[in-house]
Amino acid sequence: MSFLSPGFLAGLLLLGPVVALYFLKTRPRVQPVPSNQLWRVVLSRVNPNSFLQRFHQSLFLVLQILAIVLAVLAAARPVASWLSGPLTTRIVILDVSASMQARDVAPSRFEAARTRAATLCREAPGRIALYTLGRTLTPLVRAGDSPELAAQAAGKLTPGHQATPDPERLLRLLRDLEGLSPDEIFLLTDTLDLEMPREFMPQTAIRVETFGSDDANVAIVGADLTPDETGRTLDASLSLVSEVSEAIDVGLVLEKADGSRTRLRTVTLPFRGRHTVDLPPLPTRQGIIRLEASPDRNRNPADDQWFFADPGRQPTVGLSAPRGSALFRLPRALPLISFQPVGASLPTPLPDAVLSLGSLPYAARRLPTAAFLPGPRPVVPGGILPWEADHPLVQFANWDAAPEACLRPSPTLPGTPLVEAVGGTLLAEDATQVDGRPVPHVWLAVDPDAPGVQGNFFLPIILFNVLEYLLRDKFPRLAYPVGHPGLAARWKGRPPVTAGWHEVPGHPGQVVGVNLEAPSEARIAPARSRGPTVTQLAGQGTRDLAGSPWPGLLSAALLLLLGEWYLYMRRN
Repeated sequence: MSFLSPGFLAGLLLLGPVVALYFLKTRPRVQPVPSNQLWRVVLSRVNPNSFLQRFHQSLFLVLQILAIVLAVLAAARPVASWLSGPLTTRIVILDVSASMQARDVAPSRFEAARTRAATLCREAPGRIALYTLGRTLTPLVRAGDSPELAAQAAGKLTPGHQATPDPERLLRLLRDLEGLSPDEIFLLTDTLDLEMPREFMPQTAIRVETFGSDDANVAIVGADLTPDETGRTLDASLSLVSEVSEAIDVGLVLEKADGSRTRLRTVTLPFRGRHTVDLPPLPTRQGIIRLEASPDRNRNPADDQWFFADPGRQPTVGLSAPRGSALFRLPRALPLISFQPVGASLPTPLPDAVLSLGSLPYAARRLPTAAFLPGPRPVVPGGILPWEADHPLVQFANWDAAPEACLRPSPTLPGTPLVEAVGGTLLAEDATQVDGRPVPHVWLAVDPDAPGVQGNFFLPIILFNVLEYLLRDKFPRLAYPVGHPGLAARWKGRPPVTAGWHEVPGHPGQVVGVNLEAPSEARIAPARSRGPTVTQLAGQGTRDLAGSPWPGLLSAALLLLLGEWYLYMRRN
């Protein structure tokens, strides 16, 4: 049994003065009588000032003691599981993101949080549910009456390389749990600083417990791996993040699939932040780039490696253009894609996409396509209108810096405009439904063979964006981040959530490299723990009061006081 207001139990101290006043010896009265012989006989049998004798004869005292005890208990508002109504529902959420593998807490943040999760499951006062938090909330044990089963499931959990959702998205995910009517939610995490609005889920007490004590870390958060023109080596550069306040030396090592290791270089990261490091050519298409640094300044080993592998699956792209066009230089730039010339009729089997300089072949309408349809005149200086930079077709591309000779706006370009200029549209997209699935089409008022475009980065960026947009899940990659749509398409189910080499199901020998989902996981500074909001505490108190017997105790105390008053009036 527990009490909602245990401070009121101090009212039991009132019993002391009541008992003391009742047993104080009374001063005898002097009364003249004819003879004291009779009183001597009475006093020899009953001593009115005897402690035990007064106690046995004091029904009033017993009633007063009981009334005080019941009134104090009612004010303290006792709560007990055997007195309450429906059992409470507890939800435990365990963060399994990459940052939880930091080792500033022995043996790791995740191990400490997993132990805490198992304890919360075993001590659940009623129904218990267990969820994991990665890219989203995933139910592991549905709400039920088996605390030991949930504790065992928590003990078997392993961390992954997902990224923790931002606080706004997490609040939306927690709101989805409201349909379960949970009484309390325990969120076990590390870097997530969850500030809940005052009125958020007022009937659920949400407690955020964070783990971690240090923020020093160095991580590999990205890599640019491109086969050279010969196809024998990879041109490589890494994106590193340092969360150390001073300069730190790190070593970079290449580990091949056969286990052999080669030191690539040692670099100094002079300040906290993001750094780009160029590597010597890599003589393999499958390997691991490992980062080595002092453990006391690199707390999380989960982000110290970058896996890459040639998936061994080449998509095919048809090229409908004159032989001298710049489009036919794509095979050297993208050796993981197979390019083949096409005419009015397409080969069998059909290519995965078609690029065309001019009108598209009619047979290509059912395939993902991109057509270069330049207008009659180049764009006027300063004539490009502002564009939405978040669309995948225009990311990383600066249209204002493109050679004006290759930008020729067209007033008749079909599709939805994405980039417009004075005189017409420069980039547009469209989609058609083929066998119930959307097929993308891209239209560009760009001349890829215009003078002055050679040596400019604009055209390679646009071509890369277009091919990635058309091929989508089939676009070949040497490395995938956790959660990439291409992984889900290849796995036809739940894709891997841990970094490493993973064989594609149903395709023996096809291996993909999977890595950290987002650079944000390199920041391991622990957030502060948070308790329920005032509104949540008030809602919890309301639920607890519904199962408290304090109204009955108070009623019993009042009845005892009335009974004492009645007996007193009868005697007097």
